[in-house]
Amino acid sequence: MGASGYIVVRGEVTKMTCRGPGRVTRPVPGTLCTGHSGEAELSCDDGRRIRAAFTAHTCTSGTGSGTDNVGNLFSFAYGMSEEEANRFVQETLTKAAQRPDLPREKPEGTTKAKPKEEEEKSASAGTGFFVTSDGFMITNYHVVERKTEITVMTADRKQHKARIIKTDPPNDLALIKIDAPSIPIPLSMGSGVWKGEDVLTIGYPLLQLQGTEQKATFGRVNSMSGLSGDIRFFQVDVPIQPGNSGGPLINSRGEVVGVITKTLSPTYTLKTIGVIPQNVNYAVKSDYLVPLLKWELGDKWKPETVARPKKEMPELVRILEPSVALIIAE
Repeated sequence: MGASGYIVVRGEVTKMTCRGPGRVTRPVPGTLCTGHSGEAELSCDDGRRIRAAFTAHTCTSGTGSGTDNVGNLFSFAYGMSEEEANRFVQETLTKAAQRPDLPREKPEGTTKAKPKEEEEKSASAGTGFFVTSDGFMITNYHVVERKTEITVMTADRKQHKARIIKTDPPNDLALIKIDAPSIPIPLSMGSGVWKGEDVLTIGYPLLQLQGTEQKATFGRVNSMSGLSGDIRFFQVDVPIQPGNSGGPLINSRGEVVGVITKTLSPTYTLKTIGVIPQNVNYAVKSDYLVPLLKWELGDKWKPETVARPKKEMPELVRILEPSVALIIAE
């Protein structure tokens, strides 16, 4: 049994703190510290647990990585100079940013993306849902990306100016706020979801064609991972359209288990492998919301801890409609 110690780390992106015991399990013969490796079990202040492996560069510095209990990658450095630590963090963030993204559907006839300056001027529509009783809500990052004016229309048709509180671009999440009372939807961990489970979403698809009445669509969880096996996502067959982005993926107990994010592009798939996909859609798991909400809202928000009874879908829609809102970002 090797030397032991206590590790405390703080997330560069999520800002959560994790701590726990670590010990050297594989010493390198003939060296004092360099190259020794070990294991650590960390508990984080948002309730996650991390199993990590680390390697010593010197007796007082090293790097490590591991995964939490829902599969998120976690990397850390200790005992380094600020310059060395920043370099390690940037390298890790760069690798994380290279995880597979979901192809977005392009408008017909479009051959290249719009310049950023044009994208900033154009408006986008999406869906959001409330997570507190004082106006904090979640949507997709791509709905509000590079936008300066955000308007939220609640279910009672009232319009409110909103501001961006925090974004999580790698997971396509954004926390925004309006200054008005709101009805939150309880959040359940995505790790409690089963393949084949009934789910629904409420949102504002194809706004210009279908109008501003909320639309409810229903389906099931098809897979516990997304494109190329990306564990951040569920694959679902809940029908969605442009405008559903940022809407809640809700289970039969009325709890949010994910956030509607994207659809697998028929055009992209046809060009890539020669077939047209049938209703292949994705939602980022609610587990990836936890660090964002925990760090930014603190005691204002807590995950659901009491199992709620299942309800019929029409009743769920009626109960949850006031908690979902239309987002116009310009």
